Amino acid sequence: MMLRLGVAIGPRRVHASQPRPVPEILLSLSAGNADVPAQVDALTLTIEAGPYAGTYPVTRASLAQGPLCLVPATLSPAPAGQPLTAVPGLWVYDANLGPVETSRQWLADGAVLADQAGLQLEFSAQLQGRTIAHVETARQAAVEAVHQTPAVVWPPQEPDTGESDPEPEPEAPEEPVFKPEWVILSDQRISLSNVTTSSGTVSFSIDASSAYQGSFIIHAADLAQGPVCLVPPAVAGTTEDGASLTATPGLWVSLSEQITCTGEWLHDGQATGGAGTAHVIRIAQDGGASLSYRETATDTAGSRQALSAVVAVPAAPAVVVPPSDGWTALEWRNATGGYAGQATRGADGSITVTSASGNRAGNPRVHFDVTPGETYQLETVVEYGNATRIIGRLSDATGNNSGLDVAVFDVSRPADQTRLVRSDTFTPTTGCIAMHYVFVMGLAGQARILPETRVKKVS
Repeated sequence: MMLRLGVAIGPRRVHASQPRPVPEILLSLSAGNADVPAQVDALTLTIEAGPYAGTYPVTRASLAQGPLCLVPATLSPAPAGQPLTAVPGLWVYDANLGPVETSRQWLADGAVLADQAGLQLEFSAQLQGRTIAHVETARQAAVEAVHQTPAVVWPPQEPDTGESDPEPEPEAPEEPVFKPEWVILSDQRISLSNVTTSSGTVSFSIDASSAYQGSFIIHAADLAQGPVCLVPPAVAGTTEDGASLTATPGLWVSLSEQITCTGEWLHDGQATGGAGTAHVIRIAQDGGASLSYRETATDTAGSRQALSAVVAVPAAPAVVVPPSDGWTALEWRNATGGYAGQATRGADGSITVTSASGNRAGNPRVHFDVTPGETYQLETVVEYGNATRIIGRLSDATGNNSGLDVAVFDVSRPADQTRLVRSDTFTPTTGCIAMHYVFVMGLAGQARILPETRVKKVS
């Protein structure tokens, strides 16, 4: 069901027969590329300028009864001997119930004056001293709504004194009138036509129970640079390991129906590459970080972004290694040659890996010593940083690719993860005296081996 609210003045609809100073532009509301999931039961129409300036509440129940008069017609004062002029009323109606036709009559002492159906009543000596009123009737289907102006007594014509009439003052140009037309599409998306960036403010309400319930005021000039966010995206859910956070898209307003919205998750303010409105918590990757959801809305005028509130994820519990279980921390050594890597230890025990002097191609690597024939268990906890792939490789100590290379693991970075966490068991063969971590990234990149990375001999 589409409810279309038409605003009419006098015997005709504004959009059908009055010239427009600007082309019709639609003002639309959107949430995450979808119609706003809200039932709009009441509207507040705001007209910023002209004789009808004001705020008018409108309800569905009142429109179901037929045309509704927001501003009744009035009679403008007339000098003696001059015509009486009626100022038409302002009407609103549900266009789905049919067109509206407006007619008018002039009354003298309560009697209808024949052949007088316009906005002006010419002076006549026979009407002098009689009470005059103007009647405006709006008809829609079988429903009529009638409004009559207060009656006035026709002023007598002043006697001729022989003096010439003063020169009439030039008429001031008419002030343009902002005449809106509201449209409710499928009770979900709100549109307002005949709005430009110079239209001042527009106000409306969403009254249904939803994430977007409330009253809103839009400054049309703000829309010249792109969509404006009325309600920012929100994040809800728990931060336990394996639980999900869910983002609710924001509510945006635009001067164009061609508005698109995209969203992404941020990890400590940096994009994770994860799209969609759901994020699964992984304490190993997310522990101690702040997560948020950023939405970007774009239309023909430009783009804007809105950010949800930040959700803090509890830090992962510290790994306690008993002194007698055989686990040892690793002594990292730098590779040399074309893939030289530099291992820099931080105060927290982590190792930052970057390309060292002499590296010609990026992909830096560092290693720790192993003994051929021994079996090792290796637990790896690494932050990808700029790396798109991490390889665990047994080889000689040079770090150069050779026939001795044996891959223990080879992992490409998933789009929604920032850490590599894994456990591997391996036995070096003859000639393999080093276990290398190879970080596939550019010369300027860096990655971090966390203190939880450890190794022990199991045989």
